[in-house]
Amino acid sequence: MTAHEIFSRLSPEESHEIFESLHEENKAAYKGAMQVTASRRKLRSVFLERKTRPDRHRWMQNVLASKVNEDLSLELLQNWLLAQHRSMICSFLDACSITHSEGLLDDIPPQPPTATLKAAVDALFANHPPVAAKVYLHVFQPTEDETWPDLDELLATDPRLILPSTR
Repeated sequence: MTAHEIFSRLSPEESHEIFESLHEENKAAYKGAMQVTASRRKLRSVFLERKTRPDRHRWMQNVLASKVNEDLSLELLQNWLLAQHRSMICSFLDACSITHSEGLLDDIPPQPPTATLKAAVDALFANHPPVAAKVYLHVFQPTEDETWPDLDELLATDPRLILPSTR
């Protein structure tokens, strides 16, 4: 699933949680998303700044849910995950016995055994915010030839991971 599709399927509350976290911890990324939102809507940023944050975040989510903003959507999600949830990423990769450098990978390794993967996913939800775990696993899932079939199945069937097709 692409980053803009993730934004299109998150609930307003889930995307608000992401934007609030960015607002508190990564002002530059937050401001960049605001500027793109204002630009796409042909407005000045000050107009968005005057809105309540929940309203502003709904506007931002709608812009980031657009295919033309895929690069920004992916950058924002990666920024949020690596800045605010690096320990979660590291714990998942460690639980899957995947070698990494502070949560970063050079190549996607082969899928770990099914039981290992399921235990790692369960640990994510037991120890980290649900929206972070859900978004991370959707962003992490390798594409095309490198896909992890068991993760694909979990993303489609585990109620904690399912992103509805429409908001």
